[in-house]
Amino acid sequence: MKIMKLLTKILIISFILFMLFFTIETKAESLFVTTGIKIEKEIYTPVNRWGIQLTSEEIELLARIVQLECGYDIQESKCAAIETIFNRIFDSRYPNTLEEVLSQGGQFSTWKNRNIEQATPTDDTYICINMVLTGQTNILEMDSVKFNNKPIGNSPKKIGLQYYGK
Repeated sequence: MKIMKLLTKILIISFILFMLFFTIETKAESLFVTTGIKIEKEIYTPVNRWGIQLTSEEIELLARIVQLECGYDIQESKCAAIETIFNRIFDSRYPNTLEEVLSQGGQFSTWKNRNIEQATPTDDTYICINMVLTGQTNILEMDSVKFNNKPIGNSPKKIGLQYYGK
């Protein structure tokens, strides 16, 4: 009888520990997916409107550029900057890779000045990248390919401290 009670207690405790571990693991995975902090996957499956995939190195480059260009702006503005870069990659008037878009003449002075190594992206910047890559944003139209801290392009739209236009 005592053995049965002991086995029952062990079984109940084991079940509770299993459920607790499973719940913590599930919440951790859920937190990673929703926050996107320090994206570790080598390549994203395209689920965004551009069908863009980025390697972990490209994600890090993008995070540094966004941090330098508008890192202390509001989240919506950072997401819009990422969308602008993706719009350029998608647009036939621009190169079709992240590095080529960032390296184009007259664009992204932070990249040209090689301040890129000085940038330390915040968790919020990684969250914004994750949101755009996973299709959670739709801030700008696909032909919006410009942004600056002054009104630029046609139909400028102010978001945070930046202006976005066509």
